[in-house]
Amino acid sequence: MAVDVVIHDYLSHRRNSVEALESDLTKISVGGPQVFTRKEIVEMSFAALGRPPKFRSISPGVFKLMISPLRLINRRVYGLMDFGIAVTQTDSVAPSFGSHTLRRYFDEAAKTI
Repeated sequence: MAVDVVIHDYLSHRRNSVEALESDLTKISVGGPQVFTRKEIVEMSFAALGRPPKFRSISPGVFKLMISPLRLINRRVYGLMDFGIAVTQTDSVAPSFGSHTLRRYFDEAAKTI
């Protein structure tokens, strides 16, 4: 049986998620209370570290052209990078759920570095 799990609020739901995985549920809704763009997530992570974010943009077509030689050298790495291109072109929004915020998680994680 396949189980779809999207975990954004890991700290408060890990026990419930494990219990749910052991049950007959086929889908578990566990998201955070807010929705962010990928850029906002990167900005938050850098802010937690007290560093300015650095962004480099490259079009998916150009990147795909750049990695095309990998197909001959290492198909697995090529496949992973091609998957990465597809992921960056697809919205991935989980339902709003829970109370722990990603910003708080980043701030707490940054203290351990």
